[in-house]
Amino acid sequence: MIKAINNVNNKQYTFTFKAHPDFYKLSELYNIKASSYFRRGLRYGTPDDKFSDIIKVFTEIFTNKIKKAKTMLIAGIADSQEPFSYLAVIKEMLGKKPIKKALDLHTIDLQSKPEPDKLFEDSFLDDPFEPLFAKDSFVKDEIQNYGFNTKTYRSYRVKNEIFKYLNKTYNNPEKSLWDTRLQDGIRYFPNESLDIISINNTLMYIDNPEEVQSVLNNVLRTLKPGGYFITDPYKHKFFTESKIFEKMEDIYMGIYQKK
Repeated sequence: MIKAINNVNNKQYTFTFKAHPDFYKLSELYNIKASSYFRRGLRYGTPDDKFSDIIKVFTEIFTNKIKKAKTMLIAGIADSQEPFSYLAVIKEMLGKKPIKKALDLHTIDLQSKPEPDKLFEDSFLDDPFEPLFAKDSFVKDEIQNYGFNTKTYRSYRVKNEIFKYLNKTYNNPEKSLWDTRLQDGIRYFPNESLDIISINNTLMYIDNPEEVQSVLNNVLRTLKPGGYFITDPYKHKFFTESKIFEKMEDIYMGIYQKK
């Protein structure tokens, strides 16, 4: 059941990008720690990692004085850390204000909801990246790796408020769709109902160009005026060919605002 587990001082550790909250339940049972940092750009994080642009957008949207909850759709693939990292940044903006008072989150996932005994698949031992943002929203653990040197590795977990919020969202069928084609799920959202849509590292998995265009059309339709579309920080061919971007302002690399 458990893969890529390392025994250190009679304790088990693994670093994984599995993001479903059930992982955290299992991690408590097996005393396993998980890294939690979503990279928007190159996988291993470089100056090309554009997550700082998302922080800028969220700083504009979320404050502790926010009066009405913002509606966000995150569409992606089950093993992404994106939802955890987004919520960590938002929580940093909110301070003591509860996340549920400021955010109405919905998700669409191309994969089936992970079963507990599947969550450790594709896990790997690696040097976990220290979050460059929202450090107060993470719990830090320091361990010695492999047991044959003194190098200290750090492992990060989101705090309980973020975990509980995502757990409730993922298990609510009115909030989260699993094993659903993005082009099918997004069309059910009402016109101008979303403040933020995030679709990272996902559109290229749709083979049919017409279905990609359907997704983009629905992004434009469902976004409120002034709403944000967060997508890959590099240009796809279907971006340059789609006329929807004539109705959006390119404000950061891969982040658009509806006019």
